[in-house]
Amino acid sequence: MAETTIKAYDKVITLKYDLAVKKYLLTVKSTSGLSLEDFPLSFSEEDGFAGEGRTSDDNWAVKVSIKKEGVIKHHWEIEFKGASPIAIRKYLFTLEPKGSSK
Repeated sequence: MAETTIKAYDKVITLKYDLAVKKYLLTVKSTSGLSLEDFPLSFSEEDGFAGEGRTSDDNWAVKVSIKKEGVIKHHWEIEFKGASPIAIRKYLFTLEPKGSSK
């Protein structure tokens, strides 16, 4: 995978492999929600893409999971948790590659 970009509502989400750091990096750009820049993810055939950490301003804990669902679909989950129990934002969606049939 060189790079995958998803555009949904006010968000542009990009997953890419960076040869210089030898890691997968996730970027989320949102005009009304939370954003990430080059958030590192690990990859395994069994677990897909995964990562945990904090936003660059250290205000939000982040948990990311991108797993294969069935033969060609992928389930994406990007979760942000703030200091209070009610401060949670989630971006959830399932994607099929272009040109696939249902």
